[in-house]
Amino acid sequence: MTAVPEYVILYSGGKNMNAKNSYMAGFLDGEGYIGLSKFVGDSNKKYIHKWTYKARVVVSNCNLELLQWVKDNFGGFIAKKKLQGNWTQGYNLQIGYPEKWLPKVIPYLVGKKKKAILFMEAVKLLNQRKKRTNQAGELHLKRLEEINILLRQKEWTL
Repeated sequence: MTAVPEYVILYSGGKNMNAKNSYMAGFLDGEGYIGLSKFVGDSNKKYIHKWTYKARVVVSNCNLELLQWVKDNFGGFIAKKKLQGNWTQGYNLQIGYPEKWLPKVIPYLVGKKKKAILFMEAVKLLNQRKKRTNQAGELHLKRLEEINILLRQKEWTL
């Protein structure tokens, strides 16, 4: 696991876990995406539902070392963005299992705090929905659609 960058510890008073979570909050506020994506099941596999939503947290940056630090501390996988013209190479880090780390980061969020709280409600519903039959799972679908609409709004309009 990569160490916390020295500047993170300096600005946080040396508290390691709080430093990681507060640094992640700032990074997510500035460079992150919190939302739901529509996911259609593969007809060759046995899915309980034909389609559902997938919870997604993505941070983008051109600094691969920084994204590697986030990956080492919060998980996920890094993908190269398509290079456009003379632009600097960019990368996306998709971070999974938000229920494990996002609740610890939410207190430090500023711009995306309301989105993160709504998002965690959606994650909880998605986890419950996985275990249900089609008919019971449809009960959560309406609320997930409402949350998805809200998550697509700008942070300052929530």
